[in-house]
Order: sequence, then C-alpha cells, then structure tokens
Amino acid sequence: ITTPSQEIVPPSQAVTPAAYKLPPMSNYKTLAENEVLKLMYETRVNHQQRNHVIISVIFNNTSDSHIKGLEFNILDSLNTKLVRGPGNSSHEPIKVQFDLPAETQNESQFAFTVESIQMAQKLKGTLTYVIKIDDGYTHDKIDFKLVLPCTSYLVGLPCNGDAFAKLLGSGDLLEKYS
Repeated sequence: ITTPSQEIVPPSQAVTPAAYKLPPMSNYKTLAENEVLKLMYETRVNHQQRNHVIISVIFNNTSDSHIKGLEFNILDSLNTKLVRGPGNSSHEPIKVQFDLPAETQNESQFAFTVESIQMAQKLKGTLTYVIKIDDGYTHDKIDFKLVLPCTSYLVGLPCNGDAFAKLLGSGDLLEKYS
C-alpha cells in the first residue's frame, strides 16, 4: 500500500475501517434522570403508518433496588397524541410491561399519532414507579419533557451525486439555505 506521499506502508500497519470512529447508529438522548432511574429516548418514523411516530425509551435502573409498576404517561397536544389501548382515556398512563431489577435496563416503544409536522412539539410527561426500600416499597415519579422537533418526522433517503445535481437544477427547491 502506498500513501499519497508515496510512502510504502506494510499491510499490517494499514489503517482498517475498524480504526475509524464512526457515529453510533442510534441517536438516543436523555429524557429524564434522577438518583435511581435514567430514561433515554430515540424517535423513529413508522414506515407502515404515515401519521405515526415511535418513541423508543430505554429505562435504566442505576440503583441497587428493584423497581416495578412503571407507568408512562404523556399529556397529549393538539397535534400529537400518545396511542393508548382501546377504551382508555387520554389521561390514563400506559403500564410498562416489565420490572427493572437492580442495575439493569430494558426498552419499550410508544406510538404517537401526528396530525401536523409544521411545529416542534414539547410534550410533558411523567413516569411513576414503585421502588423497593429496606422496609417495603415506596411510590415515586420522574417528570420529563419529550421534545419532538420537526426533523423527527422525516425519513432519510439516499441520494447520489447525479440525483442531487438534478434536484438542484430542476427548480423544485424553493429555499437555498436550511
């Protein structure tokens, strides 16, 4: 192998693709955190249903206590609503289908219907849970704000150089800056 400066590099010293630091495939952000729980979330577009978005939440028990009875609730906005079970009101929480033993994590997904993507959404929510303490159990909660920017509803598509040049030259793009 030769470099641009014509140095000869033995194959054993050549840079491999594994040597490059690539960004993670996921884009989890912190949703909320307290002394026993850390919630991380990622927004995913639902390709099967046009007006839906999926929020994937990782529940991380950072304590040495057992956590159970997790209930996830979001206040609906005019444009974005948490999909709850049939017959449930818009104020009822969703029961998370797992417990969190000490120092473990698990993931759950929540679907939202979306009426309009023209404005970013800031949805208030609460996670309530029961945590084991020395002499029994106690209830606790963690409040959070779920931020859904307009870009969270977009689906990325690959575009090669020729297609991009054609798009730029077509006059279909109204804005020159983002």
